[in-house]
Amino acid sequence: MSTQADAIEAELKPLVEPLAAGLLAVMGVSVLTAAKLLGEIGDIHRFRTTGAFARHYGTAPIPVWSGDSEVHRLNRAGNRQFNAAIHRIALPRADATPAPANCLNAVNEPATTPPKAACASSNVTCQTSSIVS
Repeated sequence: MSTQADAIEAELKPLVEPLAAGLLAVMGVSVLTAAKLLGEIGDIHRFRTTGAFARHYGTAPIPVWSGDSEVHRLNRAGNRQFNAAIHRIALPRADATPAPANCLNAVNEPATTPPKAACASSNVTCQTSSIVS
């Protein structure tokens, strides 16, 4: 299986590098992930805003109100293949980079918990849309 993945990566590398050099420079993005993202996104200009892009692919957190508190939960809708690729990029980044203050309430929260994962996925989606456009 590993040799097949290596062969596919070697075949895709010369095709993906000219199209996604900026994307490949992002921490956590491999040639296979970049190819998957490019294939799923298609023409980035069909989305009016970064928010529309994130909502379409299911990486925009959904606000949930309970009484006076507002929290966000993961969006389970959208393109699951794209969402999985973003998740593969977001988890290592969530542990390696400090999160913005508005993303996390708990300081030592593990990356697999929904608030941190949702925030990291949302941040990666925004970065991806700006790089690809």
